[in-house]
Amino acid sequence: LVDIRDACWPTQKSTLKELLAVVAQRRQDLVFLEFLALEDGVPVGVASASQNEWRLESGTYWSNLMVHPQARRRGIGRALYTHLLRELEPHQPKNLGGNTQEGQTDALRFLKAQNWKEHNRSWESWLELDSFERGRFAGAVERTLEQGYQITTFDLLERQDPDARRKLYDLDCDAGKNIPGEDDLTQPSFE
Repeated sequence: LVDIRDACWPTQKSTLKELLAVVAQRRQDLVFLEFLALEDGVPVGVASASQNEWRLESGTYWSNLMVHPQARRRGIGRALYTHLLRELEPHQPKNLGGNTQEGQTDALRFLKAQNWKEHNRSWESWLELDSFERGRFAGAVERTLEQGYQITTFDLLERQDPDARRKLYDLDCDAGKNIPGEDDLTQPSFE
């Protein structure tokens, strides 16, 4: 799975440890389906769908479909997608979401052929550390601290404030309400 993901999203490499951490955090009471496509016993594609805990009331599921670039244009994606929809049907999904990037032309072509519609756009910002001009930000940390802000780790914060995790949850829920176009959010429980 890591190899497929890294081949499909080369600018966002992941590790097995990261993948296992996501699996460990998955809520067991929510629907999660995942299917592999094998070619000569080797995984070449994966399709998954899971209940979106932020949209339980709307019946929204989040999907992911990846086919290794070397295995594309052979019907693997269509077969995985068809199988995923068939297996998801008993759960009565009302909406199916997913994401891709503008540069993922194969994915965009596939989604268009499946009649997917764009719901919203988001932008990522990347800081290229090799070309970062640190001098331009000289004194920024000091100025921030002078304004009364603290820079710390969550681990230290949690040791100082036993309610830190709850406060972070509340902040995340409040911030989620301000995402444009995301007005049907279901606030997941703190647990």
